[in-house]
Amino acid sequence: RHLQDGDNLFRLSTGIGTYSIDFFIGDGEEQLVRLIVDTGSPLTAFPCHPICSREDCGIHTYDYFDMEKAVKSQGTFQYVNCQECNQILRVHRSCEKKGKPDPCFVKQVYYEGSSWNAILVSDIFRIATVVPYPKKSDKSGSYSTGNDIISISAAKYDVLARSDPIRYTFGCMNDITGLFKTQIEDGILGLSPGRNNIVSKYYAQNVIDKNLFSLCLSDDGGIMRSEEHTSEL
Repeated sequence: RHLQDGDNLFRLSTGIGTYSIDFFIGDGEEQLVRLIVDTGSPLTAFPCHPICSREDCGIHTYDYFDMEKAVKSQGTFQYVNCQECNQILRVHRSCEKKGKPDPCFVKQVYYEGSSWNAILVSDIFRIATVVPYPKKSDKSGSYSTGNDIISISAAKYDVLARSDPIRYTFGCMNDITGLFKTQIEDGILGLSPGRNNIVSKYYAQNVIDKNLFSLCLSDDGGIMRSEEHTSEL
């Protein structure tokens, strides 16, 4: 069956042993990230400016998500409060402290040894299918989408599909180790069952009819489909 973009179908890109998907973040001056699709972990995170530098967190597909730009350009970027932090991380720290609220810190360690630390925040997310038209690589470094090495920092792109918006909680990484520093993709999208699974959030916010998603994978990419289960994938 030939699959078309749209109708809750979104293209997956391939990396070095990975599949990834693009997201627009924000409502207004959107920022673009590419995230590894991971069905074995529950949290989503990627490096953010200014709390992580390229020297510390590596060079990836797109420019780092800019927290300062998000705060200035829109009213949708938020830090996760204490109560929500406890719910997502399933901890029971006291939320009665007066004054400026403590950031919600989270750490994720993976079986092969990679890890990251992050501050939990939230913003508007839209799944996207993006085809970039980049400039040639320059001294600022090489970037990659799919199997082509390109410079993305000043890229233009066509948007073939985008989902309706939802509010979603994610980690702004401030420290990473292992493969997270050298990988092509910006960060990771945790799709394992849990309170912060992005498909569950789409369902809870009435964007899709069923709390289900499907992945169709091939050697040169694939498709992620939300809303309903179908044997045709």
